[in-house]
Amino acid sequence: MIYKPTKNWIVALLLSIFLGTLGIDRFYMGHIGVGIAKLLLSWATFGIWQLIDIVLIAIRKVNDKDFYWDDSAEAHRQTAGTNGFSTGY
Repeated sequence: MIYKPTKNWIVALLLSIFLGTLGIDRFYMGHIGVGIAKLLLSWATFGIWQLIDIVLIAIRKVNDKDFYWDDSAEAHRQTAGTNGFSTGY
């Protein structure tokens, strides 16, 4: 099974709101190339790119195949048995 890193949705949203023009939200989510592009080009979009990312993160539509949104108890239960080890239950 392929390992998917976990990312906290609230942290990503707050980073996007407060530091989105610097691309910090995309760096946090592991999208290094998009983070660099956002850092260098966000001034050219007059804040539109940041607003789009805020909305995409808020509705959790940001490329979630590369990482796992870790924000609920249900999410923890779904991944508990995926590491190949028995939980003893």
